[in-house]
Amino acid sequence: MKIVSHRLTNNIKKQLNKYFKKKNINNKDLTNSIIDTFYSTDKHIYLKDFYEKLEFSKIKFDKKEVKKVLNILCEFGLGDERQFDNEDEIHYEHTHEGEHHDHFICIKCKNVFEFTEDELEQMQKSIFEKRGFKSLYHKLEIYGICKDCSGEKIIDNSFALSYGEKNQTYKIHQIFGCPNLKKKLTVLGFTKGEDIKLIKNSGFGPIVVELKNTRLAIGRREAERIFVNN
Repeated sequence: MKIVSHRLTNNIKKQLNKYFKKKNINNKDLTNSIIDTFYSTDKHIYLKDFYEKLEFSKIKFDKKEVKKVLNILCEFGLGDERQFDNEDEIHYEHTHEGEHHDHFICIKCKNVFEFTEDELEQMQKSIFEKRGFKSLYHKLEIYGICKDCSGEKIIDNSFALSYGEKNQTYKIHQIFGCPNLKKKLTVLGFTKGEDIKLIKNSGFGPIVVELKNTRLAIGRREAERIFVNN
């Protein structure tokens, strides 16, 4: 099924096609297939997942050209590139005129959940007006654990190290995050089953831990990927 955003007017399509040619992207059928596939996606999508969607639709493509087309759509305001704090990979999302939404990001399964709340938007608008601040744009990203992963949390009784108490000793249960982050933490000695003592946790900034008789300072972002239990 072909789904095209209401923002893709004939005028915009003509401008896009001219820009594609300028960037040496001359396969009109391919660009149209990429655009249609992109706008048929209702959620944030990684590049690798987008490639899989194209393959599933039996569309022949070059990965570099796909990325170029997506970047051009973002330049034209027809898409957004997003990178959340809990990962290194970039998400792409097509835009909808006149619509604004915020995000819940699960630090355990890395799923992104979009939501809108009129009361919250009105509250923000009221706060801006009281302080004489003109808002041009804003975003709200809430990091936590989703409903499905909360069930797992209850079963394994684990939680992120960033929520641990000072001077308490825990056992490392699991490391989450991208491969590079996992490798970095493993090299530092953060492995499943190891005892770890929380020396400093002020609620913001670096966290200090004692691991294998060595004190280490790690960023809060890293601490949110290290799940421990008692």
